Amino acid sequence: MTEELVHILMIDDDEDDYFLVSSLLDDVSPGQYKVDWAGTYSEGIAAIETRQHDIYLIDYRLGQYTGIDILRHFQQISYKVPVIILTGKGDYTIDKEAMTAGASDYLVKGEITAPVLERTVRYVLDEFRHLRAIAESERKYFGIFEKSHDLILLADCNKKIIDANPAALRKLEYSKDELLQLHMQDLFLEKEQGLEFVEEICKEDAITHIEYIFKSKSGNRLDVLVNANMLDEENQVFLCVAEDITLRKREELEKRQQEKFVVSGRIARVIAHEVRNPLTNILLAVSQFKMEPVSPNLEESVVYRISWSVTVTALTNW
Repeated sequence: MTEELVHILMIDDDEDDYFLVSSLLDDVSPGQYKVDWAGTYSEGIAAIETRQHDIYLIDYRLGQYTGIDILRHFQQISYKVPVIILTGKGDYTIDKEAMTAGASDYLVKGEITAPVLERTVRYVLDEFRHLRAIAESERKYFGIFEKSHDLILLADCNKKIIDANPAALRKLEYSKDELLQLHMQDLFLEKEQGLEFVEEICKEDAITHIEYIFKSKSGNRLDVLVNANMLDEENQVFLCVAEDITLRKREELEKRQQEKFVVSGRIARVIAHEVRNPLTNILLAVSQFKMEPVSPNLEESVVYRISWSVTVTALTNW
């Protein structure tokens, strides 16, 4: 048992019962429990509003009210706490009514002993804390599941999809009912890749940062980075989280193409420079030839000047 002090509020119109309960708990676990008392329905409601107690012991009979009215008040103010209903005699109808209204347990006053009372209080508190921890985990999971931008899918090793988050429905362009009729391999652009994925997750228990290609209902390609883990080995249920990297892949492709264009431009400029220099000299030689009188040996003169120009260019570049 935890050593933290447990605060109990007992709502009962019989003060003797309050003293009895306090004594029984103190006999079993001295200093472990602090019991406060409210003698009427209105006092009980006022004490509940402070929300300072860990557990409540409520008598079924409270004058014109009953413990069920107290339970309904808890529901009205959305205050979830463990409540034990106490009554003077065993009654299946009251027991069932109390449990339906939200009671954690039910005790008959004439049958209460110190060990029974202490054990009931302890078990009810432990169960409540356990359920609250589960509810908190479910709340966090639900928040992640519903609000995540990644595609989250639950599936089994029969390849059947059993759940999907809103992001998966939106990006794959399916309704919830449509997607739950599909199998995991139906989401892959290449069927062989889908079969390989399912076989791998059901064999290795985990897939980490592996790229696959999904397809949407309309046939659009989705590049995804997948992490998958086995959640329930007995039922062979696994969780698949797929990050949509389609835009990133497109940007990387465009960047590579731009880099290719830059390199091609540099090569073109180098080639143009290497070709332009000898052509300039050749054109200069031809121009000079046109300006001079025509030589009887025209062909030899042209060949000589062009050869001289090319030779000078070659020596200059060398």
